[in-house]
Amino acid sequence: MCVLPGVMRAANVTYFTLQVSHGGHDKRAMVVGMEPGQPGEPSHLVAGRYLTRSHYEAIADIKTGFTIGDRIRIRDLRAKCPEDRDLQVVVDLLKALEQSRTFEIEQLSKLSFEYFNLSIDLIRYWRLNSHKYKKSKST
Repeated sequence: MCVLPGVMRAANVTYFTLQVSHGGHDKRAMVVGMEPGQPGEPSHLVAGRYLTRSHYEAIADIKTGFTIGDRIRIRDLRAKCPEDRDLQVVVDLLKALEQSRTFEIEQLSKLSFEYFNLSIDLIRYWRLNSHKYKKSKST
């Protein structure tokens, strides 16, 4: 275990951007995954309560316009257009990352802005989790 001077506690925090549907409109959202009761949890809430379960609950910033009890639908990009070429590139990227296969990176430059950002988020998420996995195996 690595100890850093001045650090008393640490916990995993994950960041992920996605599209959510609320009130008939899609919104881009930054989702922060954190462990309840650990560093990274919000220090105070304007309303509502802290998370008590590890799934199917969320804390939303007041600027989102969401209110307590709202049900938020996370958009499934595959349902939008299952034959979408951009989506297929993202799927191919994900398969290449997970299966350690090659991927032609210039394909990303041809993607729409939405799918390009999704691809970058996937790479970032994969890299972060891959690094944690390799690090935990070596200790």
